[in-house]
Amino acid sequence: MISMPPMRSIFSSKFALSALLALTVASVSCTKPKSRHAKATKTTETTRPREAADPYRPLSTGGAELPADTPSRIVELVQAIVESPAANTRQLIALGKQAEAAMVALAESQNIAEARAAMRYVEAARAKAGGPAAARLASHPVPSVRHQALLALKAIGDPAHVPAIEEVIKTATDGTTRSLAIRALAALASANSAQALLALLADTSERVTSEVAAALAALGDRSEPVLQALRDKAQSPNAAAAVGALTALRLLGPKATMTASVLAKPLAHPDARVVYAATRLIPRIPKVAARAEILNRLLTDERPDVRRVALETLPQSGLGDILARATAMLSDADGAVAGAATAVIGLATGAEDRLALLRPLIAHAATEVRQHAVIGLAAAGDKAIKPLVARMALERDPMVQLFLARTLGRLKASSAVDALIALLSDRAAGAPTKVQAKASLEIITGQRLGLNGRAWRRWRDQKAHTPPSD
Repeated sequence: MISMPPMRSIFSSKFALSALLALTVASVSCTKPKSRHAKATKTTETTRPREAADPYRPLSTGGAELPADTPSRIVELVQAIVESPAANTRQLIALGKQAEAAMVALAESQNIAEARAAMRYVEAARAKAGGPAAARLASHPVPSVRHQALLALKAIGDPAHVPAIEEVIKTATDGTTRSLAIRALAALASANSAQALLALLADTSERVTSEVAAALAALGDRSEPVLQALRDKAQSPNAAAAVGALTALRLLGPKATMTASVLAKPLAHPDARVVYAATRLIPRIPKVAARAEILNRLLTDERPDVRRVALETLPQSGLGDILARATAMLSDADGAVAGAATAVIGLATGAEDRLALLRPLIAHAATEVRQHAVIGLAAAGDKAIKPLVARMALERDPMVQLFLARTLGRLKASSAVDALIALLSDRAAGAPTKVQAKASLEIITGQRLGLNGRAWRRWRDQKAHTPPSD
């Protein structure tokens, strides 16, 4: 039988003690170190040192990696940006470039609220470093993110992002995104952005072309080349492009002077919309003779819409025989044209002449003429009340009834109370007309009895039997 040495002798040897110590150290070193990522943790240190094997990377809630040397205070503000966006953004702006780098990094977050907050910071701080991220997020599938990214691009104003904004305008399907992109282009105020906007004048969307026209007007106010480019674009055979350019020129105001030669082609365009837009610019032609010659031709155009807009332009034309021209157009076969002539008469005369000329027209066969005659008589004062009240009892057209009720209310015509009460009980009168009759009754009487014709009649009868107080 083999005898074992005593246990005490084994552990008392120096060799055994050294082996045991080595085994303990090895087991400790093999233990997996705890992760140092600060996904939601806070630290009291200003920064943490980098290590080659395990660098420190503070993370946002949405997984965006912030720069390793980001101070803990900035990390805290970034991680809480969604809960307190306005306050934290202000504080981050005050903390300078390190905060800017952290917020630009936050734009990579998968959290929609964090990405939107990053763009809000870029907009508020006008942080050019955030431009590439904003250009990328301008095509984000979530509308609120791309809208905020476009606002950031507008605030930054870097022409380098023109291609990205153009791409958004081409591919976006919602009007708000395209409108914001157009405004961002206008804010860049560069030659590239102007050319991009000019190209957009041919867009099929009226909302886009109107936004582009306003943007180009803002650019043209500061740039003669843009102004000339708009004059050239007005000659385009493309109706949308021509209308957009002419609209921009009109929005520019007196600075955008016109000549008969510039307007000749648009005024001869087969599309009435182009002719309409060009006609509104006739008052910008310096020479009176040239304005008169063009308007005479347009007033005899075979298209009613062209004749109508020519009449609407007369009051601003500076011509001396406006009243005669308008009176001659009262016999036009198209009611809208005759109505436009009536409106011009109301604008081109004094109170006495207006009453004399418009009073017969409130019984005209054309509904549009009666409407504009009633509107014009509102400026004739109290002398117009009697014929208007008389017409109220005869008028059957709902729109003319509405204008009569509105005009009598503005004139505070107490003699119109019975006619207005009768209108509330008229089954043929439309709802808008009755609402206007109620509003006028309230103005005239100070009473609030709603649309109840019976209540108004009861009030009238009681008032008629109430003796005046001393």
